[in-house]
Amino acid sequence: MFASLDELAARARLWRCAQVGARVRVRGRVVVHGHGRIVVGDDVSLDGREVPIELFAGPGAELVIGDGCVLAAGVSLEAHRKVALGPRCTLDRLAKVMDSNFHAVNADRLAPVTPAPVLLDEGVKVGERSIVLPGAHLEAGVTLLPYTVVSRRVRAGATLRGCPARAVEKVKG
Repeated sequence: MFASLDELAARARLWRCAQVGARVRVRGRVVVHGHGRIVVGDDVSLDGREVPIELFAGPGAELVIGDGCVLAAGVSLEAHRKVALGPRCTLDRLAKVMDSNFHAVNADRLAPVTPAPVLLDEGVKVGERSIVLPGAHLEAGVTLLPYTVVSRRVRAGATLRGCPARAVEKVKG
């Protein structure tokens, strides 16, 4: 049935999720809300001891956390359409991934906004206090250094920093 009491406790904390995989570890507080579908894969680690982790999926939206992902304190994942983390993604303290700006950026702030899906492929690392905005697609092995903001497609293996995000030059040696 359950591998341990820890696994049973994790499932109890994530009871609002549509699906929770095996060997999920939850430490501290994880806030799960919204009326959408939240899927947590196998071997996921959620550490909300310092600051709670937020998982949100609005009506009709889907939030997917792939196998082996690690979410640190204060991570916030917000899906109004779709946010998907591939296997083995790591999100550091206070990182945020969202598929909606909640209001128009350059026009009437009361106009409705269309969410744009966000995809993080396998092995993506999102640094502390970094933000992944609507429409972003981070291909396999991308690294966002701390305090980076990205809203576009980033090719596999790239390392970015800053706001707006810019590629980090590789040191020849």
